[in-house]
Amino acid sequence: MKISFDGQLITTSLIITFRGKTLQIDDIIIDTGSSHTVISPDVLEEIGVIYENGDDIYEAYGIGGSVPFYTKVMDEIQIDKFNIKNIEIDVGILPKDHNGLLGLDILMTYNFIVDMDKLELYTSRMKAEDSVKNEVFLMQTLKRCLSCPGFVEMRHYSGCDRHLSNGF
Repeated sequence: MKISFDGQLITTSLIITFRGKTLQIDDIIIDTGSSHTVISPDVLEEIGVIYENGDDIYEAYGIGGSVPFYTKVMDEIQIDKFNIKNIEIDVGILPKDHNGLLGLDILMTYNFIVDMDKLELYTSRMKAEDSVKNEVFLMQTLKRCLSCPGFVEMRHYSGCDRHLSNGF
């Protein structure tokens, strides 16, 4: 998935589902310095995430000091095509204009790769799936090119112009 870099922060989007309600959240900071994923309560309130009696309250420490937070189990978090079900995230107050932090609890557990050259975020699994899809595409294209009546010689592995321009 494409990520954004504004010269200071790297951000992405994700989709969160809580008790059957879904919300897309943009401008989530990819924070390799944060041990946990934290989403602003102001943002999550829209889908019914609120502090409830019995929720444990913790304190997070960072460069800006300490802030209280509580945890909630989300039905699902979707990052591009990657879905994580029944995941606990922290809900806590963040600096103004920050919707959330995507922390190491998700980035490391699910082997996300932050590619700063291409400005992409993906898991090693997603990259492997893309490689298989590309291989299948190339093999199907080559098969069609070889059976093409106008095919004279093999020009390259990616197939002839006729089939590539037509999506096969």
